[in-house]
This record gives sequence, structure tokens and C-alpha cells, in this order.
Amino acid sequence: SIMDTVISRLCAIALPYMVVSSTLFGADASRDDLSVSLDVDWEVFLARSDPVFTWSVNDGIPPPVNWYDSAFTGNGMLGLMARATANDEGVADGLRIDVGSSGIWDDRIAPFHNESNFACDRPRLPIGIFLVHFTGGALTALNMRIHLWDGVVTGNFTTSSGTCTLQMFSSSVYGIADVSGLRFECPSSMEATVTWVPHLANSTWAPRCPGYKYNPAPVTTVSPMKLDGKHIDVGLGNITTTVQAHLRGTSHATAFSTNTSQSGVVTMYVTVANTSAGDAGAAARLQIEQALAHGWEPTLAAHTAWWHAYYPASFLSVSNSVIEAFYWINMYKLASATRPDRTVYDLMGPWYIEGTAWPDLHWDLNVQLTYWPFFTANRIEFVQSLTSLMTATTDKLIGNVMPEFQHDSAAGPSGASSLECEETCYWNYGTDCLTTPPTVTGNLAWIMQLWYDVYRFTQDSAVLTELYPLLRRTVNFYVHYQTTNATTGKVHLPPTFSPEYSTAADCNYDNALFRYALTSLIATIDVLNVTDPQLPVYESTLRNLTPPPQGPLGSKYPGFWIGEDVPLTHGHRHFSHLFAVFPLKQLDFTAGGSDLALAEASVDYWLGMTDGLTGFCRTAASSMNVLFGRRQAAFTNLTYLLDSYILPNTFYHEGENGECGETPPAASSAVQDWMLMEWNGELHVFAGVHDASSDDAGLSDASFYNLRAPGAMLVSGTRANGTTTMVALTSERGGSATIVADLMPPVTWQPRNANVSVRTRDGALMVTDLAPGASVVFLPAGASGPDALAVRPSRGNASAFNAWGYPGPTAKRPPPPCPPAPPRPQGCTGGMPTVPGYACLSGTCGDDDGRVCTQCGTDLCYPTVRNASLCAPLPAATAVRTAAERCSANPACHGFAMDPAWSACGAHADQVCAKFFAQSVRWAPAQGGWNAWSKAT
Repeated sequence: SIMDTVISRLCAIALPYMVVSSTLFGADASRDDLSVSLDVDWEVFLARSDPVFTWSVNDGIPPPVNWYDSAFTGNGMLGLMARATANDEGVADGLRIDVGSSGIWDDRIAPFHNESNFACDRPRLPIGIFLVHFTGGALTALNMRIHLWDGVVTGNFTTSSGTCTLQMFSSSVYGIADVSGLRFECPSSMEATVTWVPHLANSTWAPRCPGYKYNPAPVTTVSPMKLDGKHIDVGLGNITTTVQAHLRGTSHATAFSTNTSQSGVVTMYVTVANTSAGDAGAAARLQIEQALAHGWEPTLAAHTAWWHAYYPASFLSVSNSVIEAFYWINMYKLASATRPDRTVYDLMGPWYIEGTAWPDLHWDLNVQLTYWPFFTANRIEFVQSLTSLMTATTDKLIGNVMPEFQHDSAAGPSGASSLECEETCYWNYGTDCLTTPPTVTGNLAWIMQLWYDVYRFTQDSAVLTELYPLLRRTVNFYVHYQTTNATTGKVHLPPTFSPEYSTAADCNYDNALFRYALTSLIATIDVLNVTDPQLPVYESTLRNLTPPPQGPLGSKYPGFWIGEDVPLTHGHRHFSHLFAVFPLKQLDFTAGGSDLALAEASVDYWLGMTDGLTGFCRTAASSMNVLFGRRQAAFTNLTYLLDSYILPNTFYHEGENGECGETPPAASSAVQDWMLMEWNGELHVFAGVHDASSDDAGLSDASFYNLRAPGAMLVSGTRANGTTTMVALTSERGGSATIVADLMPPVTWQPRNANVSVRTRDGALMVTDLAPGASVVFLPAGASGPDALAVRPSRGNASAFNAWGYPGPTAKRPPPPCPPAPPRPQGCTGGMPTVPGYACLSGTCGDDDGRVCTQCGTDLCYPTVRNASLCAPLPAATAVRTAAERCSANPACHGFAMDPAWSACGAHADQVCAKFFAQSVRWAPAQGGWNAWSKAT
């Protein structure tokens, strides 16, 4: 029966979570001395993080009409976003619900395609919207809430005639019916009128695609509902189907049902279906019929049961309630955006953003950052939506390389792609629109690093069996291009492109990823015990791979460079040149060591050039500072991101409609790194938790349960009033671990028996001889009893509960504190004469001692941030120009490209006046294959 299917599917989904989260110690949990417990009422706990969207005409603020003001639902494929609508006078006059699907992409082929650009041929496509109007006209108030625990959105919408309510969800039991549900309930004095507006399914790039042919207009039909081939009672309403034909001859379809009960309750189901052959409309209607047959209450109950099983896989709580809520909203968002058996989480997820500049899958940072949190959150099975895509598109990845290398190599697209993962002449492409030097060549290697991490975090050798063929092809791609210096014996890579910067030989992005891929491949061959004839080549290459190009500490360009002979000379939002530091952590970060000094200098220098930074770099900056032991910098880099860039509903964008899904998950991963992070082969607990008397300036309390670490370790910990009070470790597959935690000595541990060996080394706790399922608990001096072993939520700050939503968090923190003022350049006095290559700094840096002088003499203030925007000299090549200079025919600007949007500014084709982020203006160098410093960016 259908209910048997529901129960069976829920058990299959929920059991992995329930088994992992029921106890930290499995079979040993019955022992009184090992009963570490998670003491949390999930429904109550998550309720304080629920995003709440409130507005009334008396608030003096505009209604929430933007996509980033929306309440949202998703089931890994289908998604809904709800927000207000407003007329030309700004009066809220109804509700808009955007329907999206991450599985709907164009698929045109010859003669209707542009072979050189997937964004013209195979981009994500829009679906449509519902417009809802209520009796009484203009809205006077609205209130919406995302109930995280249940995965449901509710809302109240008030007009002069009364208040209607909304219930909205995207069903997580999509094996029964892949639908989203909507239910409106109004008093007798009101009605909710719903209008369907299908959107034309064309690329947002169409105006830029020569000869673009638009898809046919969608066709909408209404038919009586059917069930098992028989008409249902007409009182149940109708099914409306919109079929969107594609030029290829395929189609996708949106179907929805509308049923108005005798009491006036309007119930709707909506779905989107995509077919490569057959009737997309019939496929969509079938999903609606299955939902109708199953019924609203059973479908909703099964859906909420899925969410109740999802959350307890791990737990995290901090005393800063804004940060805590941000974390849990993103756990909800991630599971709304993708599932193990669903589509990859691209830039938008299942929520299509109208007018997006990026209807695609970005390969050079975005997709990788999006998947970071799944590992430590102990939701690692969700990474399967990414790894399955790699398996399914391996032929395309092979086709991305030169024909002579396709027998043993593969590469990812250099910039972005459709779901087919095929390189096109989009941007940063190589010869014949393939992935070849000097383009960006390391993107697949970065994805393979994530795939290999699935093995590292689970110790499941079956993962290596799956990834080995593609990992081997990834390494062979580099091997074909490597050269060996006859004098030094060092292995070098040819010029390749460092994402968003420039071309360089031995590019640090590729150098670090090649090194990691080689290491991973050699280890895979060893674990699988396979005979690989190339193994000697891989081992020799790894031994002789040239060190990362870098400048001496204390020099003009200290630390890691972009590549050989290419130092970092201007602001750069991507941390591609710092991969050896993070995320690959290939250095020895031992305090006082030369590697740590190199890493710190590299990061400080990079973050000192504020003109090129944007929000997403703060996520990496936070985690990097955990490695350095800089707790305050780890905290302030992230809070600066939350305060300055994250949008009210926790989404993020670059440009008005450039939704970028990766940054909020990456920020959540940074919070995890504060709690638990592995480097130098050690598990560091609470290494990034910044203690402070005020939770706006740090975290007084923190706790976590069942966070996952490399080695298939599950770790829990508690911290109160700046002191670590408990650390617990369980090994799923047996083995050893080293714990670094600031527990007050003398540290005690349980159990003390032959099954576990513990010794200390320089404050670290070395645990060996752990059998599969074995556990150990560490307590500081004086701690004992059940209370010491309980993991509980922080009390939090009630005034900051439910801060996200609309209008969103309002408290804005100042930038993190400045470092000491830099040495004053010669000749730079209080009168501020011009000194080439320097930009004026003022404000938070202090008075004269914190100021240096700009080439053009203008008094521009750059907020200085400890390890975020240092008071450092800026290279002359990117010095900020005055407003008068920016559109002049200044011969000094030779070598810079004209931005067409500013063509009226001057007469010379080598001149640019590019609008740069927050309305500041700078000259933008034109580099081959890269012109991102445009007005659009």
C-alpha cells in the first residue's frame, strides 16, 4: 500500500541518522561512566533559529518584495520562495510565490545552438510564479515563518477584510509524490485568488548570444482531475498543466491542482517534470494525482518525519544566537537544495532567481564551497549529489581535454558549465574551447579533493574504488603537461590561469592541487592494493614537484605568489594562490615554525588589499585564522561577513541578481572549524572559539555533538565561560587520534582499560588502539558525574532569537580592530604629500600614524581590519584614481581596457572606468580571456 511505501522509505531515510545520533558510544552506552548524552528538545531549540518575516504598513520600511526577503522551501529539486508584491507606488498588494526546479535546463542542439557558449545553449531555465491577491486589496501586515524543525513555512496576510493563513512545504517523500504543497485558509469575509504566470524558458544570456532563437511560448491547459483512469468528483477542482517545448524536441512541464473545500480552504499541489522523451505534461500530472491520492495530512506528516530524522545527525550550539541561527538555517537550506539522490547544488539551488547572470554550475570555487559543511556536520551522504554527477558525466570530463590525452586523462570546465560538465568557449577557456593550459586547469582536482575527503571522513574503501578511475585521469592530465628541469630535477607546470587573477607558470592553485591529487592517488593505490604501472611516475613527480612560488617574508610581496615570477600585486577576492594554507592545509602550522610564519604573512598580505575583497573570502579567512591560533580574527572575519554581506534570509549575492549559494554554507563550515578542525594530523577542539565577556565580541559558551572528523571519528565537546569542560571521541572503524584541547589539567579519561591507550604529549592527548565503535571521554580536573557528560544548548540571547528573516539582523558591528600602524613611508608627513603606490588610510586606523599617502592625493578612507584589511601599501598599478582622473585621457592608463558601459568617459580604447563593487572606481587591467572588472561585476 501507499502507507507501507511511506513507512519503508522513511525508515530507509531516517535510520542512518537515528543510529548515529541515538548515542555517542554505541554498544558502550549502557555503561554509566560512558553515557555522554545530548540533552536537547529539538523542536524548542530550533524554533529560536526560525527565520521570521514581519512587516506592517506602520513599520516605516518597504514590504519584503525581494528574493532575498523570501521564505523558502525545497526538497533537493523543487523549490518555492514566498514574498510580497508591491505596485508602482510601493504599496504591498499581494503575495508572490516563485516556483523553481534545479533539474530544468535547456538542451538545444544544432542548428539552434551556439557551440561556443553553454550559457546560450544549456543554462538553467525559469519556471514561473503564482500571484496571490486577497479580498480587501492592499496588505496592511504580513508575518511568515520557516519552521526549521518541520521544514514548513507558515504565513499570515492581513488586509482591511481580515487575515488569511498560508502553509507551504516541498515534500521530502518525493518517492511517493514529488510535489510542493500550498494551503490557504481565509475567513468568510476573504478570498485568496491565485493566478499562475508561466515564465518564458529562455536564457538570461539571450541578448548576448548572436542569433539566439527563443524557445516556443509555453502552452497551458486545464483538465478535470483523474485518478486510476477515472474522473474524480469535480468538486476537487482541476489540474492545470503548462508544457514548455524545447527547440530540441524535448520539453518540461509544470502542473498544479487547485481544490477549494466547502469551508473555503484552498489546497494546491505543484510540480515540475522534465523528460527527454515522451509527454512531460503527463509526467507532471501523474505526480499531482499521486499527491491527491495520498492526501494532504499523510503527505505532510511523512515530510515532517523526514526533517525530524535529518537534524539529529549532529548538533552545534553557541552563545551568539545570530550565529547559531545562521548555522541552523543553512543546515535547513542545504537539505532543501540537494539530497543524496537529487541534483547537484548549483549557484541557485532549486530557487530560480529572475534575471540571474549565472544560470549555471560554477567550477572554480562555488560548487566546492557549497559542499564543505556536509563533512563535519556528519551529513556526508549528501556529497553524493556531487560525486554522482562526476560519475555520470565522466565522458564529458574526458572530452574536455585534448584528443591525444583522452585515453587516460580528464579535466573539469575552466569556468562554468551546464549539468553536462562540458567545457565551452564561455570564459577562461583553452585551445579549441577545451581545458588546456594556459586556462584554469585545476577545477576537477579540487572536486576530487572533496571526493577523497569522503573517504578520509568515513574510512570506507568502497569510496576509493569509485573515485580511483577519475582521480587517476585527473593526475594524468597534469602529468602530460609537466616538465622536468634538467639541472635541478624539479618538476614544473606550464603557465595556467589562477582563478580570477592571471596566468603564471607553476601557478600555486595548480601546484597545491596537483600535490594533493598525487598524494591522494598514491594512497588510494596502496589502500586498494592495485597494480598501477604509473605508480613510479606519480611517486617521482610528488618527490620532485617544485615548491610553491613565494616571496621572502618582509619583502614587498611577501608569502605565496600567484605563480612563478607573478606576485600578488593587487586586490584579489579568490584565495586560489593560498590553497597550500587552506583548504588543503599542506603546511606545518606548529607554533613558532617557519611554515606558520609563511602562512600568516601570506594571508595578512592578501587580506590587506581591501579593494579586491568581497564576502566569500571572509569564510576562508576565518578558517585560516583558526589554523594560526587567532581566535578573534576567526570570529571577526565571519561576523563582518554576516553583518555586511549576508542577506536577510541568509542568502548571498554578487551583483543585484547574482545569487551565489556557496558563501552561506562556507560560512557555516567556518563555524564548524571553530569547534572542530583537523590539521597536522591532530583534531583541534574549540581552537577557533573566541572567548569574550560579550557574545557580540566572542562566544562565552559553545557545545557540539557528533561532529565528524577525518579517520571516521565522531567528536563531541562542551565549553562554558571560556573553559573547555568535556571532549569525547568515538572511532567508527577503529584506529588512533590525537586530540588538542585546552582542558584544565590534570585531565582524566574514561574508560581506563586495555581497549584504549591514552598518553599526553605537549598538552595533546594521543589516543591509540581504539577498536571499531570504541570511545573515550576526557574531563578536566574536578569534573565528574552525568552533568559533566551532558551536551546541552547554550542559553543564547533571547533578544536575538529569530533575528534572520525580514527585516533581518539590525545590529551592525564595527570592522575588526586595526593592527599596529605600518611604518610611515619616507616623506609622508602630517601634510600628506603624495607618495607613489600608497592609498590614504584613515578613520579606525588612527590619526597621522595610521595614514599613508595616495598617488593621486585624494583622501580615501579604507576601513582597516585586523587580518581583513591591513594598513598596507597598495601597488601603484592599481592605485585609486580621483573622480576627475577616472574619465580622462590619461596616458598613464595605457594597458587598461575600456569598459563599454563607460564608453562615454574617454576616447581611448585602452582606457576603462569600471564601477567596482560599492560604487568605488578603479582602473581595470585587461587580461587575455578575463575581463571581470566590468560594470556588471
